[in-house]
Amino acid sequence: MPPKKRAQWSSETLAAAVTAIEQGMKIKRASINFGIPRSTLQRHARTGNKVKSLGRKPILSKEQEEELCSRIFRLAEIGMPLTSKVLRRTPEHAKNVTVVSCGNALGQVIPPVILFKGKRNKPEFSDNLPPGAKVFMTQKVSMTCATFVEWVHHFAEHKPPGKVLLIFDGAKSHLDANIVTAADEANITLLCLPSNCTHELQPMDKSVFRSFEYHWDDELQRFWGVRPDRKLTKSSFGIVFSKVWPKATTPSNVAAGFRATGIYPFDPTIIPETAFAPSTISKRPQEDPEKNIANHPVVAFTKPSTSEDRQDISSTDEDSDLEASSSSISSPAHVTAEESSDHSDGNHSQSFSELLPTPDLSTKSTAKNPAKKAINYKAVQVTKALFSDDETITAKLKGKSKKKNTSYSALSNPNESWYCVLSNEDRQIDMRQCTLCTTWVHEECCGLTSKDKIKNFKCPTCET
Repeated sequence: MPPKKRAQWSSETLAAAVTAIEQGMKIKRASINFGIPRSTLQRHARTGNKVKSLGRKPILSKEQEEELCSRIFRLAEIGMPLTSKVLRRTPEHAKNVTVVSCGNALGQVIPPVILFKGKRNKPEFSDNLPPGAKVFMTQKVSMTCATFVEWVHHFAEHKPPGKVLLIFDGAKSHLDANIVTAADEANITLLCLPSNCTHELQPMDKSVFRSFEYHWDDELQRFWGVRPDRKLTKSSFGIVFSKVWPKATTPSNVAAGFRATGIYPFDPTIIPETAFAPSTISKRPQEDPEKNIANHPVVAFTKPSTSEDRQDISSTDEDSDLEASSSSISSPAHVTAEESSDHSDGNHSQSFSELLPTPDLSTKSTAKNPAKKAINYKAVQVTKALFSDDETITAKLKGKSKKKNTSYSALSNPNESWYCVLSNEDRQIDMRQCTLCTTWVHEECCGLTSKDKIKNFKCPTCET
């Protein structure tokens, strides 16, 4: 069944209906006679607008659109067309803003914290923000360890009495001994989510910030409609934010995030198995560069643009435009296309197949020393023990040499034994003792080396 067309009435019909209403006809009767929705007639009768318009209110007016089009055509006529590189120079996205929020499974949220870039916190930055909201100044707008300690104190002011559990992602700025100290003083237990899983396990990302982005764009369009300069500064940021935040942090929306991640009610099966599947690597067949080379265009590359050639579009003014996100695009090298022919001037020319070969993804370089596991490679309670510098309990070889000697057997010396319960072998290699069951195991059976410093080592049997 084809979709039903909407607004099947013309501007002339709308103008006639609005005129009839102005002459005394009821809106309900005009809606029936002219076939126009009553809500549409109410809006046009209230504003006196007799022009048909669908969708959101445009950012530019008719006059501005015509002026912009004439300017673009004029630049193209004189040999200076408007390109994507010229558009990227426009400083539309000047600075980012970070919003730090926290909620519980009952749908309650604490006042948010806004992170602005800068050093001096002006009183007008907090104007029009929701009650209890605070503004912190940071060097790069992102969270730091010192800022997170301040946020923990802010969280302690609004948390319920008694001991509470704080679940957060494993960003580097969230893992520090000072943070654990501040949490212990406020009777807060810290639980760090496993790495690379926050898109599935972070309740606020699942519900609150997903709807926040939608409401933010909608409210920002209204703000631009009443502000001809279309500038959202740090001082006026709260005007838009205070209208969007209550819409995104409704109790039902916050609680839905905890249900969607399976945290509360606890449901490990809520996340589908496909979310744990590894990424698949596809390999495209390598084409013959010599095949159909006559049909390939030849390009000559000039000097690529460097950081000195690019214009700095970031603004240092504290009242510059603000946006929820920004992107950085580097300028590409200038390319000049020519006809495929023989060149005798000595310029270096290549085909696209030679310049952009298909990468061979089937070969992988394996590192000799595997990377150390992150602190939050699995969900872990963050305590001071994770940041201790104490040495690991490691069994050293009895001899001077540390080379593995598989021919050595503890049976030749009844006072020494190198037996490992994991591999069921008796070999003279480095071993570690489990702090729980006091069993000795070979390091290589646990995927460790002598460089791995782990306090309170647990064997795989005790970990499971």
